[in-house]
Amino acid sequence: MFSYRVMCRCIALLCVVTGTAVAADLPLGVVAVVNGKHIRQVMVDVAVAQEGARGQADTPALRTAVLNDLVVAAMLADRARQIGVSNLPKIAAGLDVLETNFLARELQRFWVEKNPISNAELRYEYNRQVAELSKRGQLQEFQLSHIVVPDEALAQQILSEVKGGADFVATATARSIDPSRERGGDMGWVLPFNILPEIGNVLVNLAPNTLAMAPIQTRLGWHVVKLGGKRDFTIPTFEASKLPLQQAVQNTNWAAYLLDLNSKTNIQR
Repeated sequence: MFSYRVMCRCIALLCVVTGTAVAADLPLGVVAVVNGKHIRQVMVDVAVAQEGARGQADTPALRTAVLNDLVVAAMLADRARQIGVSNLPKIAAGLDVLETNFLARELQRFWVEKNPISNAELRYEYNRQVAELSKRGQLQEFQLSHIVVPDEALAQQILSEVKGGADFVATATARSIDPSRERGGDMGWVLPFNILPEIGNVLVNLAPNTLAMAPIQTRLGWHVVKLGGKRDFTIPTFEASKLPLQQAVQNTNWAAYLLDLNSKTNIQR
């Protein structure tokens, strides 16, 4: 079966071949009109940017294809409204969900852009984290790898296979449901208190290059855990910590904004 995009581009090509598309003088900023519906240049720009996020280069050919997609989509959407498809309860609800989620994401993006994090905020968060870590004395970090599966029986089977000589990395890549499968299950060097406690509590008692004796259950599934190595933890410099610090401060600030907004919003359930 054709994908929606392939279908749109086939229809667009058919329209060009059969002469259905008509040249016209268009208002400023408008690149096409479909039954009175304006397709604006900014819509093309947004769609091209979305393609760019998926790795497509911004070329004249891509812009032509994107415009064709938008023209066909506008034609189909207009027909959906004409015959009442847009008024069907599930369709109307789906449109509401799409609009709600889109606006929520864009508000967060807008808020982040309008509330840049100062160097002073980063420095404050760095000093706070250093103080907390210093209270714990000398720390060790652990090189963690895991394979996550949805049920215990499968986890037991995988643990037996790995103990029997199956390659851990290849098994994680093929069978884990965790995003770390793209790295062969590698989670890098972690501090035990910064990961799920069910795993952290086991990790500290493992010898380097060994597997946990049994799968570990967490809210994410069942984990076959491997410890690669241990080493003393050195607190990174402020400059080396800027990216994770920025994310931490941004998350804290956004959470505060949500709490404030929630206190001013009339919500009934």
